[in-house]
Amino acid sequence: MKKGYTLVELLAVIAILALIMTLISVSVIQIYNKRKIKEFDELNSIIISNAKIIAETKSDLSDEIDYIISSRGSCKLNINILANERLIDNDLINPKTGQPLTGYVIISSGNQNTFEYGYEFTDEPTSSQQQLYDCIEY
Repeated sequence: MKKGYTLVELLAVIAILALIMTLISVSVIQIYNKRKIKEFDELNSIIISNAKIIAETKSDLSDEIDYIISSRGSCKLNINILANERLIDNDLINPKTGQPLTGYVIISSGNQNTFEYGYEFTDEPTSSQQQLYDCIEY
């Protein structure tokens, strides 16, 4: 009588282990992707909160933003200005891509003298010489 496993038994065990590993790896990838999306959303929230601080705190910059929005309806605030004011780090990384985070906070007039905020991601790197706030009409 031989001791050991048959080839069929070994192949069955290998197939079951491969299936288990596939299911585990798919779950881990999904968890990782959800975490990256959550980090990106949290970062957007921080950026918008800090843009509110700049727009609503009485300063020369907020007065200029008020004037621009009242005359044009909206303003794009480059996130570099948040870094210049030391409200966010200069070297923020986009959790989804691993690239430096660039973009604008769009500030527009809302109801009853309030502002509405939204973040717009751009792939184009921003330079320190680029206009820090770009006023646009929608």
